Amino acid sequence: MHSNNKHLNGYNIEALALGHPQLQQYVVKRKDGISSIDFGNPKAVKELNRALLRVDYNIDFWNFSDHNLCPAIPGRADYLLYLNDWLNSKNEKGDIKVLDIGTGATLVYPLLGNSLFNWSFLGSEVSKTSIENAQQIIDQNGMSESIAVIHQPNSFRILEHVLKEDSSFTLSMCNPPFFESEEQAQKATEKKLRGLGKDNEDFKRNFSGVHNELWIKGGERKFIERYILESSNYKTQVKWYSCLVSDKDLVRGFKVKLKKAGCKKYATIKMEHGHKKLQVLIWSYTDESIVFNSL
Repeated sequence: MHSNNKHLNGYNIEALALGHPQLQQYVVKRKDGISSIDFGNPKAVKELNRALLRVDYNIDFWNFSDHNLCPAIPGRADYLLYLNDWLNSKNEKGDIKVLDIGTGATLVYPLLGNSLFNWSFLGSEVSKTSIENAQQIIDQNGMSESIAVIHQPNSFRILEHVLKEDSSFTLSMCNPPFFESEEQAQKATEKKLRGLGKDNEDFKRNFSGVHNELWIKGGERKFIERYILESSNYKTQVKWYSCLVSDKDLVRGFKVKLKKAGCKKYATIKMEHGHKKLQVLIWSYTDESIVFNSL
């Protein structure tokens, strides 16, 4: 976890419950006497993340359907913290404008990015229902001057219909669907719940998420390849493109795709969350200072 992450040393559940009383009903005592929650209970997890947003990021309204995945705030903050390090290393000054691809019903990256760094965001999303929910979050928190959302009408496109000839973004970010099919996603959910001792249908439904949040035909490989291909049509609209990559073995193939797309400058940033290892892939068609990584 990033050294500047507010949650690097865990949670103070009692303090969070004081700042967000709705969490109190889910607080339990562990055998060692430390207050915690049942992380196998999706309602408790959702309320914990609501508390984190309210207490640590001053976001008061964060409502969304139980059918949507509840993003873990610490992990989402990490991606933004590493992107901020990147911008600082490039001495990027002035207003930072970010395109969040697949912003979802929870709008989590724009909320965190605006709270942490005062960045402005445009979030794209294929689901009209998610767009409507994200807009409600924007309105209820009074953030319409810094965050906007746009509907992506074609689920097979990423940047098309979103970027225009006169678009100008400092960077883009994306946390793509990982799984290749609903069946693959469901098996992963079942494995997770067995580890939490919650192997029943109610919990499976509550942890499932809607399909575009978890899986897409071809998985993250096809999605990111499409992202790279489309980025070559918008070389000047985004200064730095970025994307989370779950499978490190795919990065070598993405390097080949970047070369074919006419981009020879890219970098990777390693991220770790416990046993989970991720990479941030960053590329640019305009920044000649990026060191070309050799794999």
